[in-house]
Amino acid sequence: MAMTGAVLISTVLGGLATAQSAQAAVPMARVSPQGITLPEQFPAEGQLFDLLNATRVANGLKALVRIPSLDNFAREWSIYMAGGGCAERDGALLCHRQNLAMIASAVSPRGWTRAGENVGTVPDGGTIEALHQAFLNSASHRANMLSPYYNAVGIGVNFDANGRLFVTFEYIATVGEPNTTGPVTGFPAAPEGASQEEAFVFYVNFLRQQAGLQPVVRNTALDRESAYWSQFRADGGCESTGGACNRRDMPTVLKATLGTGRTRWWSAAVGMTYASDPSAQVAWFANSSAMRKMLLRKDANMIGVGLASDAEGVTYMTLALVQVKDVNKVKPNSANTCGWIQPTLKVRSKGPYVRVAQCAMTERGFWQTPADGIYTTGFAEAVKQFQTANNLRATGTLDLKTRRALGVI
Repeated sequence: MAMTGAVLISTVLGGLATAQSAQAAVPMARVSPQGITLPEQFPAEGQLFDLLNATRVANGLKALVRIPSLDNFAREWSIYMAGGGCAERDGALLCHRQNLAMIASAVSPRGWTRAGENVGTVPDGGTIEALHQAFLNSASHRANMLSPYYNAVGIGVNFDANGRLFVTFEYIATVGEPNTTGPVTGFPAAPEGASQEEAFVFYVNFLRQQAGLQPVVRNTALDRESAYWSQFRADGGCESTGGACNRRDMPTVLKATLGTGRTRWWSAAVGMTYASDPSAQVAWFANSSAMRKMLLRKDANMIGVGLASDAEGVTYMTLALVQVKDVNKVKPNSANTCGWIQPTLKVRSKGPYVRVAQCAMTERGFWQTPADGIYTTGFAEAVKQFQTANNLRATGTLDLKTRRALGVI
């Protein structure tokens, strides 16, 4: 992967290691169809770990420590590869995961500076020693193995139905000492039936849980505004900046979605990725130390998330993370799930307040067009119909009485 902010993900994206030369058999019993003895899972992991550290020490580097939770993540990926998951994803025998930054954040909640991954396989006729040498013979894999920055590793092994061994190394440079008794035993799956946005928030809260922080709750109106901005970008609204522009109207957005004076702190971020898995999408943010710090801010208690995809399969992500004075006072309720409107609105008005009005009019059956934030003459006609139905003067302007009837003040 490429550098994002100040965080380097040194994941190897090419030159996947494969051991093919037959060497002396190693102890323990796992016989491939070719008669080459391979160790069982845990001895194989131990042997690979010993070979790795012996090589590091021989090159004047400190030995790495194993993180049990990182071992479990590595095993999960080896199981995925052994089950043919890479072939289903991109037609390859071996492949790299897309959510390494999420995993690094999970196993080192106090922080991390680098993370990397090596994957390899031992087919019939190969040995553990030959796989180790194959890694060393690859410049990119060797860079991970002999990096002076890493202080810990996770190793996972699995076999496919034909006896082929798959191995995953997860390297990490943790902030502080590695947690060798970490509580994470595997990467969680999002709740069954969860939407993309629900899964996204699930993984944000997973990271926060690992860091000992309170979860953030979703706000429907803030979600709507985030979705609007992601769709705006997906439709080419930020072409001059490569699709990654930040919105400048967040103070107004927060007043329109949460209410005036209810926010103590806020931060907004945007991203774009080809990854469709929500954990990998969150990983895009976790790659950046600045964005990861935002996700793990202690006083954050509310979030809005919006995702949209373009014709090329790029997912545009927008999130707003805030601290409100009282979560219960700004959570959507049956009377108002759209937000709040302060000023009088009329034809040619634009922006978040108009989207609140359009949302509220849609909920009451007077407007069917998606909320685009533009107060057109057509919307004014719909407002007149609403005013007439509520015994108000049909002016087409969202004055105080009309806003009160809509329940948005």
